Amino acid sequence: MEGKLARRTIQNIAAVMSSCLGYGVEMEVLQTNVAIRLKKLAKPEGPGKGVRALPLEEIRALLAAAREHTPPSFHSFLMCAATTGMRAGELRALRWSDVDLNDGSIVVSKSAAVRLRDPDGPTKGGKPRTVYMTEELRKVMVEHRRRLPEEALKKRWGAVPEYVFPSTEGGMMNDCSYRRWIEKAAAKAGIERTRLHNLRHTAISLLLNSGADPFAVQKLAGHSDVRLMTQTYAHVQAEALKRAVGVLDRIGLEGEEGKTIAHRQTTVS
Repeated sequence: MEGKLARRTIQNIAAVMSSCLGYGVEMEVLQTNVAIRLKKLAKPEGPGKGVRALPLEEIRALLAAAREHTPPSFHSFLMCAATTGMRAGELRALRWSDVDLNDGSIVVSKSAAVRLRDPDGPTKGGKPRTVYMTEELRKVMVEHRRRLPEEALKKRWGAVPEYVFPSTEGGMMNDCSYRRWIEKAAAKAGIERTRLHNLRHTAISLLLNSGADPFAVQKLAGHSDVRLMTQTYAHVQAEALKRAVGVLDRIGLEGEEGKTIAHRQTTVS
C-alpha cells in the first residue's frame, strides 16, 4: 500500500477510518477502535521534514553568535538545548526549582503551552525525567544565575524570575522570541537558517555518535520507546558501530605476533 500511495494519503485514510470506528465505539456498536494502531503506523518515521543535525563547527558558530548578538539569557538557552536535547516547551517552562547547579541535574517535568495564558502541560513523554549538564553547561548556567539579579534590577522586574530563561519582561519566554533570536544568531554565524528542534536532534546524534548507551540516551531525551529512537537515528548508530569495531583493531586480538604476520602477508607481491 505504501509503495503505491503517498504517506500523506495513507495518513488521511487512517484518520477517516479511525473517526468512523471511534463513533462506532461511542455508540457501543463496536468494542474497540482498531484503526488507532493504523494511525500510529501511518505516522512518518524519523525526525521530521526539515530537521537536521548541525555539524560541530556550525553549533560552535551559532553559540558564539548568540553570545555576541542576542540577550545573555538566550545564549544559555541555546547552550542548554544543544547539550541536553530538551524540547522548546520544556526549556520555556523550566524553573530554578527544577535545577541543581551543584550536582548539575535538571528535572524536566513540564512543557509550556504555545500561548502564554494557557497552563503548562506534561512533557511529550508524559513522565518527568532527569537530565544532566555537561561541566561546560553547568558553568554557563552558574554565570547565568549570577547575572540575573543585576538584570532584574536594571529592567525593574521586581525580583529574580522563577523561570530559568525569562522573557525580556521577566516572565515566561514566548514562542516567537526564541525563534526570532535563533534566526538572528544563525544569520550572524553565517550558517543555514535553523530551528531549535535541530539542536535537540544534534544533541541526541552527538551522544549516539560518541558511543553512548542508546537506553541512557532514550531516558535523557524523553523518548517513550528506545525502538523509535533507534529507528530515527539509525544512520548515526551505523557510524558508531563502525567505530566500535575499530576498537577491536586497536586491541589486536592476535597481539604483536599476529600483526607482524598480517603485515608480511599484505606486503608480499
